[in-house]
Amino acid sequence: MSTKEEKVMLTKEEILKVSDLQTREINIPEWGGSIVMKTMTGEERDTWENRIPIRSSDKKVDIKEMKVRLLILCIRDPKDMTFMFTEKDVVSLNSKNSSVIDRLWQVASEMNGIGGKELEEIRKNS
Repeated sequence: MSTKEEKVMLTKEEILKVSDLQTREINIPEWGGSIVMKTMTGEERDTWENRIPIRSSDKKVDIKEMKVRLLILCIRDPKDMTFMFTEKDVVSLNSKNSSVIDRLWQVASEMNGIGGKELEEIRKNS
């Protein structure tokens, strides 16, 4: 027996007032505490994608700094949800424990729907 779902048509105002950005608290024992990660807005995602270097030799994504550039846009100050890091912090953040960076990259990637297919699309559009 199938039930027919009623479609709800949203208005512009309804869409714009929805709070759809997720946050997640992540415990990092190596750092002695927790951080807050937040999903990116569309504009922040565009910023991140535009900062991913593409190697000219083979047109592949150059992963150098790619992970920390994503983390810079996702790690937030827990008090007011502003960015905790800026582009000036890329080198410093990249000097932290690689296993922590990898774990945080995995969480940020999952929260923002970033995977191999998305990275391939970025390469194609570069």
